[in-house]
Amino acid sequence: MTDEQIKAFIRRSWDILDETSDDDWGAKRQLAGALRQLNHLVVCSSAPAAELLEAAKRIEQAFALIEPFAAPTFFERFKDGDYVARPEIYADRSWITGQSNPISPLAVLTENGAQVRATVCFENGYVGAPGWVHGGAVASVFDQLMGFVLIRDGSPCVTAELSVRYHHPTPSHQELVFSAWMEREEGRYVVLKATCHHGDQHTATSDATFVRLNPMQFAENLASSVRD
Repeated sequence: MTDEQIKAFIRRSWDILDETSDDDWGAKRQLAGALRQLNHLVVCSSAPAAELLEAAKRIEQAFALIEPFAAPTFFERFKDGDYVARPEIYADRSWITGQSNPISPLAVLTENGAQVRATVCFENGYVGAPGWVHGGAVASVFDQLMGFVLIRDGSPCVTAELSVRYHHPTPSHQELVFSAWMEREEGRYVVLKATCHHGDQHTATSDATFVRLNPMQFAENLASSVRD
């Protein structure tokens, strides 16, 4: 693969498509959505034991229905070439943005000029103190969004350092807006900054350093890990 082909693959590997390209993928999204709703409901449900046990029994039956089918990991799919051929399917399984991932908070990433933005609402499963989002969930969106700053031009990158300053509790069950941008570049190192707002309230700030990877070296390293 050329540098440009690698960059195109990297951009595609972050794309969350509005429509799925086949029935199996669409069904996976539907199942993930149902499980996501159930996950958040279970956290706070006051249903009595009989109903909870019946629900558990039905979930075990659903597990038994699906378990016989193969469940290759992302790495295994990279090794057999499917991840490279259809990266958008695996983007849809990411745990921050993927609609096919039942534990995803469904953050939506968009471009806004020199900045990028994420909108997200954290439900019951991400609550720390009552009514407040767990700080680790906030940090994970910062990390994803700042990576998106570099991914837009197809640059493979990794996080070298990330810190978060929490100014106010970040409320759960409310729409949050994260913004991120590049501050400066120092060779392969890129310094970025990001903020989280609930309405007019600035709840958190993150500073991070990412490392740009040479596209060809990135591809060769992945290929080497497959051979190993």
